[in-house]
Amino acid sequence: MMPFESLFQQLQTVLNMKCEDLQAQGVEQPNPSAIWHYFVHQKWCDVESEEEMHIHQMVSDLLALTKQQYCTYIEQTSYKMTPFAELEEEEIAALLES
Repeated sequence: MMPFESLFQQLQTVLNMKCEDLQAQGVEQPNPSAIWHYFVHQKWCDVESEEEMHIHQMVSDLLALTKQQYCTYIEQTSYKMTPFAELEEEEIAALLES
């Protein structure tokens, strides 16, 4: 189950609007789930329960998301998913020298 899933459902329209906005700014295939994941794990990570969240603040946060913030998060997430993300710098350097 996605963190704050009931709020995700309530904010689906706002998430879709933000996706359209990002797409208009040149972002290829922005994803409502990725936007949500960004906020849950970056912006709202200190919030312990749905009851602490205020819908109006969440809407404001979602609409204020910039193209740069989204793209940086997507890049960081994709980097962490690569096989080399688990290697130490020395190990990567040794592989590249081979």
